[in-house]
Amino acid sequence: MITDLQNKFTGCIIGTAVGDALGAPFEGRRIPTGMTAKELLAGFRDLPTYPKGQYTDDTQLTIVLAESIIAKRAIDGPDITRRFSRLWERGTIIGAGGASSFAMREYLEGKKTWDQCGAPPGQAGNGTAMRAGPIGLWHFDETEMIPESATIASIITHRDRRAVAGAAVVASTVAYGITHPRVDPVELIDLLHSVCSDINEEFAAQIKNLGTWLGEDEEQAVQHIIDLGQIDSFKGSWNGRITAYVIPTVLIVLYYFLMHPDDFTTTLSKVILTGGDVDTTGAIAGAISGAHNGFGDIPIRLASGVKDATALRELGQKLYEITLEQIKKKS
Repeated sequence: MITDLQNKFTGCIIGTAVGDALGAPFEGRRIPTGMTAKELLAGFRDLPTYPKGQYTDDTQLTIVLAESIIAKRAIDGPDITRRFSRLWERGTIIGAGGASSFAMREYLEGKKTWDQCGAPPGQAGNGTAMRAGPIGLWHFDETEMIPESATIASIITHRDRRAVAGAAVVASTVAYGITHPRVDPVELIDLLHSVCSDINEEFAAQIKNLGTWLGEDEEQAVQHIIDLGQIDSFKGSWNGRITAYVIPTVLIVLYYFLMHPDDFTTTLSKVILTGGDVDTTGAIAGAISGAHNGFGDIPIRLASGVKDATALRELGQKLYEITLEQIKKKS
C-alpha cells in the first residue's frame, strides 16, 4: 500500500528531475514567444547530444545527496563530497556551475578538505538550493535540524551564507509541504524568514517581501524578483531573466508555489516560462511542489518519460523507508 507520505517523497525526487529536464533545453535561451504551459508540458524536448528526458547536474547532485543520506543515515559532509567528486572525476557531470566545478577541482587535487574546498564568499550561485530537497525529506519531522544540515551540504561547493540560506529555505519549504495539507502563505513566509534570519539577513529581508509581491500584479511582482538578479557577477546575463544568483532563483519558485500551492503543473510551467536559469528553477519548483502535492499530481507522461524514472522512484521510496526507520528508532 502506497501512503500519502511515500507519494510525497517520490514526488519530490521525480519532481526535481522532471523540472530539470523540462527546463534544460531552454537554459539561458529565450523562451519562444507565445509558448503556452500546455506546449511546454506536452513532453520533453531535445537536449543536444542527450536523449529526451535528460536531466542535468541539478538532479545528479540531488540523487547523490539522497544516496549519501541512505548510506550514512545522516548528512555526512565528507561522504557527500566524495560522492559529488566522482561525477567530476568520471566526467559524467552535466552542465555544472563554475563554483561547484572549482570546489571539486580543489578537492580532487588535494588542495582543500571537504569543508574548505567550496567557492569562497562572494560567489552566491544557486548550486546549493537546487539539490536541497532530500534535506527537507530527511528532516521533515525535525525541522530544527535543517539549517545545520543545509550548511554541511552547502559549504562543499559554496561557502557564501546566501547560498547556504538558499538551501535551508528550499529544504524547509519541502518539509513544510510534506507536513501541511494546506499551504498558508503568511505562515510559510514567516517560517522561512525565521529560518533565513539566522543565516543571512539580506536573503531574509527578500523573503519577507514575498508577502507584498503576492498582492501585486503578477508581471510587476516577477519583475521585482528578476531585478534582484542583476548584481555585478550576474548583470546582463541569462537574457535579463532569472539569473543563477541564489536569491532570485529561490524567490521565483516560492512566489509561484505560493500563488499555486496545490497545482504542480501550473507552478512548474509558470516558473520555467519566466525564463533564465530554468533547469535549476524548474528542478527546485519540481522538488517543492512535488513534495507537497505528491507523485500522483505529476503528469504520467513526464513522470515516466524522464530519464531513470524507475530508479528515481525507487530512490524516493528508499529514502522514505530509512527516514521512517530513523523516526521509529527515536520514538
